[in-house]
Amino acid sequence: MFDELCIILLTFRLIGKQVLVLKACRLYNTFGSGAIHSIYAQFMAQSAIHNKGRKIGLLRGATTRFATWFYAMMRLLRMKDVLMSTVHAAQFKEVEKTDVVSSAIKDINDPKFFKAMYIVLRAVYPAIRVLRYCDKGEPCMDKLYYLTSRATDAINRSKEFLNDPVNFQFEEDITLVMEEQEIYGAATANEDDTQIEPEFSDEEEDAPESDEEESENESTSAPVEEVQPTSFWGKVSKAWDERSKKLEHDWSITGWALSVMPEVYMDAQARLTGPDWDAIERVVRKLMTYPYPNKFPYLEGKSEDDIVDLFWDEFKSFSNKTAPFDRPARWNSESARMGKSWIWHEKYSRPHTKVLGIIACEVTSKNSGMGPCERNWGGVKGIKTGNKVRIRGDNVNKRAIIYTSALVNEARMRKEAQERTDARGCSMMFSDDDMK
Repeated sequence: MFDELCIILLTFRLIGKQVLVLKACRLYNTFGSGAIHSIYAQFMAQSAIHNKGRKIGLLRGATTRFATWFYAMMRLLRMKDVLMSTVHAAQFKEVEKTDVVSSAIKDINDPKFFKAMYIVLRAVYPAIRVLRYCDKGEPCMDKLYYLTSRATDAINRSKEFLNDPVNFQFEEDITLVMEEQEIYGAATANEDDTQIEPEFSDEEEDAPESDEEESENESTSAPVEEVQPTSFWGKVSKAWDERSKKLEHDWSITGWALSVMPEVYMDAQARLTGPDWDAIERVVRKLMTYPYPNKFPYLEGKSEDDIVDLFWDEFKSFSNKTAPFDRPARWNSESARMGKSWIWHEKYSRPHTKVLGIIACEVTSKNSGMGPCERNWGGVKGIKTGNKVRIRGDNVNKRAIIYTSALVNEARMRKEAQERTDARGCSMMFSDDDMK
């Protein structure tokens, strides 16, 4: 199965190189980084006034992870009134204004800048929600297919605005060169958008072809080169369409069909079709192929077809909310309203069903990303060093669990502190409050 996090990051990397990101970087360097203390102090004072005493600052994107600049733009759009109040305050007139500061002030006073930022963020907002779920390390397999279709719909509905050249036509600004080199590096500062190589690619390298095959490919690929998208919407749509297909796999479809989140559940009931049923059945057969990874006494003696048939009987009850899924209190529980399907199915499906509960818990509890695997390897490397190479496997496993759990708990506490909207310093992080 593909790594959903890498696919989302690659999509943002391909659609993101534009002047909006450079202007967002300049605004952070001017108002949010603290490099110019007089401006930073006035900005934070205005932030406390506008946010009921909470000093909410700006976020800086990471040069190694381009999608964080979309996080930064969401926070910047939220702080629009604070920036306007800062530059129009009486104390701000005494600040020395360099060319960079003057350009940043001009961006703030330009309503077209914030409108263009809003258009882009609205078009990719469902994809940002997927990225947020992946960053939190929270299972989102039950929401992945739903958000993917929502992202496609949002991009298509934004076609008129993304293609309007007036919304994204800004005056040439030579002061953006510094921000461009900071984000993209000196090697890519002057390259065209279409010639940027991403940090990682989801395309596999093809084997060398013979001369005959190359000539055939040249003749067949010629018409494709003539219809390359030139509009901004075309670039965004092409980048998303090529990668959204890899998010619409059997596991995400099954999680979508078994989701208990109200809006996702209603969407599945309205759009579930024959190919989706086939995808669900493939997952059921894969997980319930004999011999089972776990012992299920109540399934002994049943064939694979019998198990699949039993699953569809239970799925019909789940879809129609009939017994044992007929209690309204369960559908109104906190785990259902918050979209935590893996917890809901563990409490209400697993004890009352024979197959559906097993499938639902296995699918909806899957994390989208590589975080748990990387943490496990990091824990093992921290235990089994060069001086302790003779430790037995079971001993290493126990020590790694204890060591990794302690590190995860410590990282969780640091992350909660850094995700506060009033956190200070360069380690501030995007939080769920910014998604509201």
